[in-house]
Amino acid sequence: MSVQQEILNSIAIMQPVGNQLLLPTDTQLTNYAQVKKVLIKAGGTYKRGGYFEFKTSASDIVTSLLGGEKLDDNKRLSNVLYPKISRSSHGRESQP
Repeated sequence: MSVQQEILNSIAIMQPVGNQLLLPTDTQLTNYAQVKKVLIKAGGTYKRGGYFEFKTSASDIVTSLLGGEKLDDNKRLSNVLYPKISRSSHGRESQP
């Protein structure tokens, strides 16, 4: 089993409740550091109560991740704040 698949399996056993994704209480994630990195990159914030909080539905986040979508909240935010600027053949900047 690949490392990526192990991370997804760990995320799959977490319980989504609203915009929170709860860590399992009956088992310890041996790959917690990797899971945390993926969930933070997807826009989650770890809270001391043993869960990750998202701005949207945690269930939607889990579904997207398990479906193979690579979520990168920082990249999405960057694209909104700093849209790509293309240069024309004359060297002037133009908006897409």
